[in-house]
Amino acid sequence: MMELCPQNSATATANAGGGLEDHLSDLPQHLLLSILSLLPTREAVATSSLSRRWRNAWSSLPSLDLGTELVKAGASSAPKAWAEVVLRLLSFRDAPVLRCRISNALEKCRHDVDRAIGILVDRGVRDLGVGSLRVGAYRLPSSLFRCDSIRVLELRGCLLGLPPQGFDGFPRLETLRLVEATFDGGTFDRLVRGSSVLENLVVDGCFGFKKLVVSSPTLRSFDVACNTWEILEIEHAPRLSQSSVSLSFLNPKHTSDLRPLLQGLVRVGRLSLQDDFVWVCFQEGVSWKHFPATFSNLKKLAIDANLRKGDDVGVVSWFLENSPNLAELSIMDHPLVSAKRTLDVNHWRTKAPFHCLIHHLAKVEIHFAAEHECIMEFMTFLIENGRALRQITAISLVRQEKTFKLKQSLLDMQKRFPWVRLLFKNFRKV
Repeated sequence: MMELCPQNSATATANAGGGLEDHLSDLPQHLLLSILSLLPTREAVATSSLSRRWRNAWSSLPSLDLGTELVKAGASSAPKAWAEVVLRLLSFRDAPVLRCRISNALEKCRHDVDRAIGILVDRGVRDLGVGSLRVGAYRLPSSLFRCDSIRVLELRGCLLGLPPQGFDGFPRLETLRLVEATFDGGTFDRLVRGSSVLENLVVDGCFGFKKLVVSSPTLRSFDVACNTWEILEIEHAPRLSQSSVSLSFLNPKHTSDLRPLLQGLVRVGRLSLQDDFVWVCFQEGVSWKHFPATFSNLKKLAIDANLRKGDDVGVVSWFLENSPNLAELSIMDHPLVSAKRTLDVNHWRTKAPFHCLIHHLAKVEIHFAAEHECIMEFMTFLIENGRALRQITAISLVRQEKTFKLKQSLLDMQKRFPWVRLLFKNFRKV
């Protein structure tokens, strides 16, 4: 089936009645499985050669990662050989497979992969991930739609056709992650609406629809990025008030449809606007002043915006004004946008304090890639008007020697406003 690790000399001596003892083989079954679970599937199967006690131990593992590493790299028949190994592994074991990840050039062995998915469905798989190396080349089998046990489903690069008649969603599905997936017709809508306990949804770079409508009364977390659709609407998701929404890399055409999006977000408890979201919003001159939306449940806001640009600061101001209960704010002073200042020098000096700043905003973080006076102007505005403010943290993305001026300004400011804790940190990538 595959190359297995040779029996080591210590085990061989022990089995032959020599002086060495095989203590590992005396471990309880649950400890053996704990050890095997730390190994890649290929290596876990290879332990079958160690001793009689280990021979079939791997077949009781609840989790299998069936990726390209199962067979030797570089072989011209690698996908076919890989599929044969996958089928033999699944057919050999009788125990349920609770978690499984399948990834390869699936279109080259689609029939075998279809069979493997059918076996997993019959075995009651709860956590399934299927990843195609070529986007849209592998169509998932209809057998997937009869999986009543699935709780976590992750699809990468796959094509999901129309469900069979009578499909009303996955009754136990809690988490759905879709990355570069392609959909036929109304598949996405039927999948989300019909999954009655869905709590976590990720949609990243998916295809097959121009209008993305999300409706799920149980949804708690929604992350969306890099999409090709033009309209995004959150139609009915009342439980998002208890969790978060993250938006990034939206389609520039989407700017004309911000109103239904914002209206769908008004109950969100945590909101993250990343990457080019703010920049995209102004590609067609969108004016935020005309959006009558109040984010009364919003407690935490993270936003990527350039504090030197008037448009970006306008979005920040709009959210502060329309989030009366905001308690935590995190701003990434976007390093990818031009450093030229377009913000009026008197913007923050003439701004009236916001309701959240007076009553609730207690913690602020500002990440920056370059020193500039707009950061200090914004911080001064927050401190002078923030009656609930307790801490501001400035996090530098550059070397320490380039932040001397800002650190000195923070020290001076701390003396003037001792009731607010001012911190300075250097961000370090691990």
